[in-house]
Amino acid sequence: MGMRTSVPFKRGDLILSEEPLFTPFATWDDDTIQAAVRELPTAQKQEYNTLPYVISNAHHWQRIIFDAYYLPLSSSTPMKFRSSKKCGIFLKTLRFRSSCSPNVARVWDEKKNRMRLLAQRDIAKEEELFVSYGNILAPRKERKEELRKDFDLGCTCAVCALEGEALEESDKRREELGRLTRSIRVMGDDPRGGINAIHKTLELLREEGLTHYEDHLYYYGYLFCVGASDMPHAKEWATKAHEALVLAAGADGDGVELMRGYMEKPESHPCKGIFSRMVLSGPK
Repeated sequence: MGMRTSVPFKRGDLILSEEPLFTPFATWDDDTIQAAVRELPTAQKQEYNTLPYVISNAHHWQRIIFDAYYLPLSSSTPMKFRSSKKCGIFLKTLRFRSSCSPNVARVWDEKKNRMRLLAQRDIAKEEELFVSYGNILAPRKERKEELRKDFDLGCTCAVCALEGEALEESDKRREELGRLTRSIRVMGDDPRGGINAIHKTLELLREEGLTHYEDHLYYYGYLFCVGASDMPHAKEWATKAHEALVLAAGADGDGVELMRGYMEKPESHPCKGIFSRMVLSGPK
C-alpha cells in the first residue's frame, strides 16, 4: 500500500475527507463485526474482505482484519481531549503508510462523521503521503518497539534510516522533545519556566522538521501569559495558536472558533490572573 499525490499541496490543505465504513466499539465480538460487514454495499464489502492480513483463521478472519485496521475516533485540540470508545474502518485512510516524520495529520471530525487528512507541510506532486501511527517524540528504538507491539509494523522512514551521528542527534532531540512536552503540561506554578520550555520545544521541532503539536504549544504559551495577566503577549500566543490550529485541523476544525475568541479577547479565558502578575515573552 501507500499513497502518492497527483497534485501539490500547501501546508493546511485538505487532502482527504472520508466517512468510516462503520463505527463499532473495539470490544465488538465476531458476530457483530460480521453482521456489520454484511450490511456494507457490495463494492465496499469486497474491498474490506480483501484487505491483507497475516493470521489465517477460517472463522475469525473478518475480526482479524478489523483488529488490524481500525482507528480510534478520538479527537484532540489544544483546549481538550475527547476520547471515544468507538472506532472506525477507513478504506482510503488506511492506505497511508506510517512515518516518524509525517507530512499528513489525521483529524477525526465528530460533527461531520469524517476522518480528515491535512497536509502538515508543503508537499510536492508525486510525493508519498505519510501519517504517524505512533509516538514520534521518542528515540528510534522506542518508536520501532511501539509500532511493532501495537500494529505489528516496521518502519523504514527517512528518520529511522538515519545512521551514526545523524541518528544520535535525532534521537537526542526527540527524547528531549518528549520530556519537554510532558513537563510543560505540569508547569502551572512556573509560567516563566513554561514559556522558556515552549520556546525550546518549538526550536527542536523545527530542527527535526516537525510541525505536529505546534497548536498545543502556542496555546500553552497563551495560558501562561493570560494566567500572569500579560495580555499583550497572551494575544500574540493566542494568534499563533489560532493560526497553527487552522493548519492542523482546517478552518472549520474543532476548537478553531473558540481559539479565535481567545485571540480576539485574550482576557476572556477563565485562567486570567491565576498567577502573580508578571511580564513574560511572546512567540519568536
